[in-house]
Amino acid sequence: MHTNTSEEWAQLIFGNANLGDPRRTRRLAVLASDMAENADSSIVK
Repeated sequence: MHTNTSEEWAQLIFGNANLGDPRRTRRLAVLASDMAENADSSIVK
């Protein structure tokens, strides 16, 4: 499957993660998408 955006990619990869709460799964997909869009940036504490 070809994905056009980082959001689609993140949803495809992480959208079925069982984290105990659907909000956590959505947050994981958002974080992964943001990290993919800014792969050259550092991660701050």
